[in-house]
Amino acid sequence: MRSGRRAASRTRPRAPAGTGTDPTRPGGAPDRVTAPWPAPQPIPSGLPPVPAFDGRLVPPALAPWVADIAERAQCPPDFVAVGALVAAAAVIGRQVAIRPKRADDWTVIPNLWGLAVGRPGLMKSAALAEALTPLAPLMADARIAYERERVTHRFRHAEHRAREQALTRR
Repeated sequence: MRSGRRAASRTRPRAPAGTGTDPTRPGGAPDRVTAPWPAPQPIPSGLPPVPAFDGRLVPPALAPWVADIAERAQCPPDFVAVGALVAAAAVIGRQVAIRPKRADDWTVIPNLWGLAVGRPGLMKSAALAEALTPLAPLMADARIAYERERVTHRFRHAEHRAREQALTRR
């Protein structure tokens, strides 16, 4: 059995070849397929202006470290600063909240996202990877703790299922 959509497309009237009109459209409007395309326009090659990075925005405790990585990686310091601030936010997590409204108790726990934008070859990935390096031991410890908890959970789940099955057999 054929679907209704396929059957309808086969019975729909078609425009005579080369007319460029579609008889199923009101007034025989031009067919999108045969209508002439506009001349292609060149893609703009320039980039919009971007404000310069203000190093004073980096917390004083992180500023020397950010400058050192930027110098060693030969990349703009803002790439490193983005990674450093996102890493710090990941460690802080839910320990800090903000209240967007002055006279309100509405509290938000923000998630900080960061992105380094630049032309290819500007060492974006290397700068971000270096800035995130201090998280590696924390992630390794968290992975070990997760594996322990997962094994414990699986054992307890299997134990619970065995007890449940033993009770239903009685």
